[in-house]
Parts: sequence; C-alpha cells; structure tokens
Amino acid sequence: MVQGIMAGGDKAFKLAVEGAEDNFELGRKDAEILTENDVAVAISASGNPKYLLGVLQKAEENGCKTIALTCNHKALILEEAGHGICVEVGPEVIAGSSRMKAGTAQKMVLNMLTTGAMIKIGKTYENFMIDLMPTNEKLKDRAIRIVSEIAGVQASTALETLIESDWKVKTAITMLKCKLSKEQANEALRKNCGVLRRTLKSLTIV
Repeated sequence: MVQGIMAGGDKAFKLAVEGAEDNFELGRKDAEILTENDVAVAISASGNPKYLLGVLQKAEENGCKTIALTCNHKALILEEAGHGICVEVGPEVIAGSSRMKAGTAQKMVLNMLTTGAMIKIGKTYENFMIDLMPTNEKLKDRAIRIVSEIAGVQASTALETLIESDWKVKTAITMLKCKLSKEQANEALRKNCGVLRRTLKSLTIV
C-alpha cells in the first residue's frame, strides 16, 4: 500500500550509491510501476535531484498523481509535481546536514499524509486505530480495550467476541453493536468495503 523507493535501490538505505540521485533515466525506470491509481510523493530537502525529475516525468506520463515534498521554495520538483509541499526550516545547525531539521520536518509531513490516507480508507473509527492485527499480547490487550470502549461492553465480553470473530476488531464491534453473528458482521463489512462507520450507519447504528 505504501512503498518507499530510494535512488539506487534498497541497498542505498544502508550504503550510499554515488551518483544515483543525478540519474534522470534511473528515475524514469523506477517510476514505470506507477499507474493512474497511485500517488507518487517525491521527497528531497533541496528538491533538485535529476532522479526525482525523471520519476515525476514518468509518473505524469502514466497518469499518476504527484506530490513534491521539499524544504526549498525554489525546488525544481515543485514545478514538475501536480501538488507541492514546501516546509522551509532555515539553515541547519551543521551546514549541509539536511537530515536534521529538514529530515524531521519532512517526516512530520509524511506522517500527516499517511494518517489522512488511512483515515479516509477506513482504518480508524473516531480516534481509535481499529484495523490492527493482534499478533502478540500487547496488541491483543489493545484490541480488547478498543472493542470494549466502542461497543460499550465489559472487557470479558470484548475478549469473548474477539475470540469468536478470529480476533477481527471490526467484526467483533459490528457483532456487538448490531447483535449479529460473525458471518453476518463479515458480510455487512464486506458490503461497505470494510469501513466500520459506513457499516454501522448502514445498519442504522452510529
């Protein structure tokens, strides 16, 4: 759902691949996977790597929506992308070290983008993260608390229903709030693309 691609490939996350960010054609090649159903976010403190310009060019050709995220209002990627986000942070404490203020600011923006996207596709309900997979004790405890709070039931009832629903949080909530079987709850969620609020609304419960 969210893929991170760096100039130079996966190995560049650990070791520098010199010259990769200056390779326009490499950017075009890496962007070949993009389609009209995607959104490409080009991230750069300076906003001028030729690699990203290649990515944006190919993305546009493929009908992909594009966003440029930079800390430089004169960045070239701002001119090429469909939407631009510029967070100017001023000079770094250590000159040239854009992984400090610039990196932190960009990480905050990316958090906003991904959080907003996850809310829109139904992974939250109110301020609860409901689309979680309880794969360990900590997450199972969290799932129990979430189901208990949203459904307005005791923790013991939430646990019992979660076990019955194969630890599917949205299914358990739907079962409890709408008094449905596991099968009925799963079908109701399926009809509403897995969005809990839409599911409850369709069953006249908000």
